[in-house]
Amino acid sequence: MMITNLSPRNEMNPQAPTMEKAKAHGEHAIRLAKQLADGNRPGVLATVDLDGMPQLRWMSTISLRDFPHLYALTSPTSRKIAHIRRNPRVSWMFTTDSSSMVVNLTGKASLITEKSAVNRIWRMIENKTNAYFLSLDTDSDGVAVIDTEIEDIECIVPRYDLHYPPKEEEFPDLPAQA
Repeated sequence: MMITNLSPRNEMNPQAPTMEKAKAHGEHAIRLAKQLADGNRPGVLATVDLDGMPQLRWMSTISLRDFPHLYALTSPTSRKIAHIRRNPRVSWMFTTDSSSMVVNLTGKASLITEKSAVNRIWRMIENKTNAYFLSLDTDSDGVAVIDTEIEDIECIVPRYDLHYPPKEEEFPDLPAQA
């Protein structure tokens, strides 16, 4: 059974989680996202190409240490850079090794070019063993940093479908996120 819409408990929905449980689900979703987007396993980045078609690719040089910002290293001449410049809306997907849980992150991506910020993020990303773009013979030098500001997290497991942050219309009494 999947819970597709967490709503506060009320007369119409007595089985819904309480506000406290809904907030706890959101905090748990963040912890799960951080565990799965730790840079030790690849994620899938989805962008929209110049023709409006979704494009998916594996990415492994990532860090979610500065939540809600997910950083990824890539080639400055990659197609995904052109996609993001045209349409910054992106999605990321991470899964456990057994694929028993999936975390989808959506947000708005931007490109970081300021050298000190790029260097800080370079040091933050621990596992660069799969940064294959660094060994490719291209006309560009260096790396590009994609900064995705996470706006929504969806955790999918056999029994739950969790969202963070809770949507205001679902939890009108929940304090605004800082």
